[in-house]
Amino acid sequence: MLYPPINAIEQKILLLFKMKMYETIHIEFKSSSDYRYIKYKYWEDIDADDIIYIQTHANVQLKRVEWDDEDTGMNVSFHIIPNNDEEE
Repeated sequence: MLYPPINAIEQKILLLFKMKMYETIHIEFKSSSDYRYIKYKYWEDIDADDIIYIQTHANVQLKRVEWDDEDTGMNVSFHIIPNNDEEE
């Protein structure tokens, strides 16, 4: 895995993706200047039901962000927002 999880929350998120039958080699945890986010494959979307499942069981919010790139088309990532009562 090129961009592995760096804390317990991200490790749990990765496990939940695996439980939903995602190939975890395609899940990347990256940083921006202000937040951590998930990238799946080449900026692909993730099924909404799977996002709800992960949010529920990892006690986080995954904020979907999309943008259109003239070279690659529609790109999607998910900002990881830990709930206040979750410890890292």
